[in-house]
Amino acid sequence: MADSKHPAVVFYDEIEKQIDWSRIWETLKEYKGHHTQIGRIEDESSDGTLIVTISCDSDSWVETIRSPDSDHLGGALRFRTNAGGGNSLRVQTALILLAVAMAADNAESPISNPHLE
Repeated sequence: MADSKHPAVVFYDEIEKQIDWSRIWETLKEYKGHHTQIGRIEDESSDGTLIVTISCDSDSWVETIRSPDSDHLGGALRFRTNAGGGNSLRVQTALILLAVAMAADNAESPISNPHLE
């Protein structure tokens, strides 16, 4: 019996082949410091912020902050690179692509974000 990949894996592999990593890092370089951090306030209200952070070792973090008046994190999750023992490399890639999407939305429709200023 031949090994068959799950349809989600096949679809993801097709998408991944189209990723131009040099353009992604060029796009995100204006956010670079010790790490890249991009946030976007939710559409429903100004009470929530989604933050994607890409650390200097290329690990990806996703965080939520519930209130602009509080620094309380709703949650922070880390996805490591393969070299760091990561088991969710597709999730990590998706978070990097999410950071690019958020940067594009911030460029076209800027919203003041007290957590990132």
